[in-house]
Amino acid sequence: MNAGNVQQLDRLKVEHGVSANDATHRFVLAAVLQVPVGRGRWIGRDMNRFLSGVIGGCGASMVITRQRGQPLAFSTVGTANGLFLDGNQRPNILCNQLSSGISYHHAAENGLNGTGNSSVFNINCFGYPGDEVPGDAPRYIATLRTDSIRNADVSFSKEFAIRESMKLQVRAEFFNFTNTIRFAPPNTSVSTDPTNPGSFGTVTSSANSPRHAQFGLRFEF
Repeated sequence: MNAGNVQQLDRLKVEHGVSANDATHRFVLAAVLQVPVGRGRWIGRDMNRFLSGVIGGCGASMVITRQRGQPLAFSTVGTANGLFLDGNQRPNILCNQLSSGISYHHAAENGLNGTGNSSVFNINCFGYPGDEVPGDAPRYIATLRTDSIRNADVSFSKEFAIRESMKLQVRAEFFNFTNTIRFAPPNTSVSTDPTNPGSFGTVTSSANSPRHAQFGLRFEF
């Protein structure tokens, strides 16, 4: 069973809530910059061709994305009794402070080093409702979200004017330019044994790729 599925098929009205795709805040900036230096440009309009070829024709472009994470869904696991025969059982919410206050970065670091709290949730706020008993947690919890997106894709270019109708462009493109990791969702499976929370709330993998680059040549005629 997957977290986020319907808990009780005959009580669909209790499934109303925030969407799984909700991203409360999203910012995207796309920019293209041509450095105004070189022959025929704002700075160095009459520059000799050799010098213009060395320092002119440079440009850069970027796409910067910042987005808040999406809400998380929870389910119960860890018993041989079936939990819920028809639907996806969710846990009970036992308190208001659901977050442990630990960031994704520190949760992953603590889990890797075996030190400190490695759960991004307050594990004491989630309880097993009992076999065949529906939990009162909403389908998605708006206050607990996946790690946010902090990404920048950047490219640099340099043009060489071979002749009036011929240009050679050299490009270097970098994806995830700042090499910022985005952590994958934590474990949202609530154990039925309160004395053994297992890996609930732990962060063990990433959701994006590390920085990588590609280079290219473009000949215009």
